[in-house]
Amino acid sequence: MAIENINVVQWNISYMSDIDRIKNFLNDYVVPGPVVMCLQEVTQRSYDSLVEHLQPSSSTLSLGYRKPGNNEGANRRLGVAIFSFGITITDSGLLDRTVFPDRTLWVKLNGGAGSIKIISFHSLTGVGYKKSKASNFATIADYLQNDSSIDFMCFDANEPDVDSLIIDEVKFWERNGDKGRNASLIMGPNKVHSLEDSYRKYMALHQQPKSSTMPITHFTGSKGRRYDYIFSSKDWVVRSIEHPIDKSIQASSDHSAVVACFCRATS
Repeated sequence: MAIENINVVQWNISYMSDIDRIKNFLNDYVVPGPVVMCLQEVTQRSYDSLVEHLQPSSSTLSLGYRKPGNNEGANRRLGVAIFSFGITITDSGLLDRTVFPDRTLWVKLNGGAGSIKIISFHSLTGVGYKKSKASNFATIADYLQNDSSIDFMCFDANEPDVDSLIIDEVKFWERNGDKGRNASLIMGPNKVHSLEDSYRKYMALHQQPKSSTMPITHFTGSKGRRYDYIFSSKDWVVRSIEHPIDKSIQASSDHSAVVACFCRATS
């Protein structure tokens, strides 16, 4: 029988965080039923510590596929990890053509009558990488365009500049050299895949006004932004979604987690 309900956690835990506080935060979301946690800025040390503490059914880390070289800096030691509880990872790998494949990860999970596929990635920053950030988005968009089997996509986008429930009002950073075009292929009105922003899906389902204030998941200076996302396919209905930024910051990250519960859509 296929999995009918699943809880998904997306979180950039920050490489500078206190891993004990991160453990305690995540432990609260290990609930009965299938749970999948997608984390970014995960070092090998923090991954090993989280596995020991959380005792997931299965887990994988992108750094195991693309190991940092002896002469590479700390920026090649920040990986993406996926932990599963009550459901087993059966296959996994990287988006190999991206600029930083070690900041990407896909997994397939045993969903009974059918598998569930999840993509997780951490966008490059426009401040540090500029044109490389745009190129990375384009490669990820190509992957998404050619794979219709994805159920969920969890990521820290470092985008947009201006957010809105009205998708045509969203503005992406122009400093990347492409004026935000490639980010729009993933998150904007020009997206080339069928996955949908789970927060927008939830708000539409509950008929919330388009003028609603958008949640904040990260601050750049004093400006609050929504940089962190769970996208989902049409096969999944969003039962609940939250952005516990205060709790996340107390746990020593500089990003809010995104926590959502999904049920399988009925035909």
